[in-house]
Amino acid sequence: NMTAIPISLLLFLLYHILERERQELEFLVRTDTLTGLANRRTFMTKLEEECHRHARSQRPLSLMMCDVDHFKKVNDTWGHPAGDAVLAYLGQIMAASTREAIDVAARFGGEEFVILFPETDLHQARYFAEQINAQLREHQFEVEGKKFSVTQSVGIAQVNDGNGELALRVADENLYRAKNNGRNQTVGSVVSPLLESGKEPDGPRD
Repeated sequence: NMTAIPISLLLFLLYHILERERQELEFLVRTDTLTGLANRRTFMTKLEEECHRHARSQRPLSLMMCDVDHFKKVNDTWGHPAGDAVLAYLGQIMAASTREAIDVAARFGGEEFVILFPETDLHQARYFAEQINAQLREHQFEVEGKKFSVTQSVGIAQVNDGNGELALRVADENLYRAKNNGRNQTVGSVVSPLLESGKEPDGPRD
């Protein structure tokens, strides 16, 4: 019995070490390392789940897609570390501005981000977007004593009939319109169930 105690303790410690490593690995698989937000794969999984829930309950569901304006110019002028600092700060704003365990903020790729807003209509999602935009716009980044600021363009879509893929496409098209209209603004719409997608709008993306 006495010899069994150390073995039991060793097994207990080994279990907790393996469990902690499993959780850390799971976190890395689900998360964008630069921003700490969810990654694209995690977002798409959550979008599918929330769209199924929306189709059953018909409760409002919106998603926001945003893109840092002139991000290539930021990298070219201030360097890639400065560009990373912009993305990391935007991730901080989104994490602080969204509801824990309800909303899902993710880095979708490059300088493009998305947020899923359950129980949120178009008007409410636009309010959240403007809050995030204002914080980003007012922040001063600094490189070697020189300061600069950035803005972002936003496209929002309110999901209709649980069609998340269509809503994501509409949000992306609205983002293009925000870029084409001069950037540093938000364009949103409720997804029409009869909407037929054409080609992507022409115009600047950066």
